[in-house]
Amino acid sequence: MDFKDFEEKKFRLIEKLGLVFENKENLPPLAARIKATIIMYEPNGLTFDDLIAIHKASKSTVSTSLNLLTNLNKITYYTKPGDRKRYYTVIPKVLLDKIESSIKDMQEEKKLHDEIKEFKIGYNNCPNKNTDAQPLKTQIHDSISNYFAGVIELLKEFKQNIEDE
Repeated sequence: MDFKDFEEKKFRLIEKLGLVFENKENLPPLAARIKATIIMYEPNGLTFDDLIAIHKASKSTVSTSLNLLTNLNKITYYTKPGDRKRYYTVIPKVLLDKIESSIKDMQEEKKLHDEIKEFKIGYNNCPNKNTDAQPLKTQIHDSISNYFAGVIELLKEFKQNIEDE
């Protein structure tokens, strides 16, 4: 694969990632593509002029998108000594917060399935229940609990890897 092929692939990935941000984060199309572009160009960041050139968009449209992304804490910027330009980058904390939120949600759902399983076991063993009642099945809750435990561990590893970079 030559350099031109890599550039074409990069822009296809920017478009795909931009569509994800557009749909999942409800971002306008250009703002979503700008966020995707900044991710693809990490870690040095991109300037306002870089983003205008890459997206062939007007200054006002790019400025509006950058302001939106900055206000939503999706991106940040830094400056270099002696250079008045802003270099836009993604905020690693946003990804870490998203991972932490996913871990908490999954832990809560895992706990709920563990409680449901314990309830069903107790119900099945209840001496006063109707003898004609079918026993409540618990295997599905074991599977769900194991699934969440595995995903939680993977997310924790992923979070640790990001923090170590």
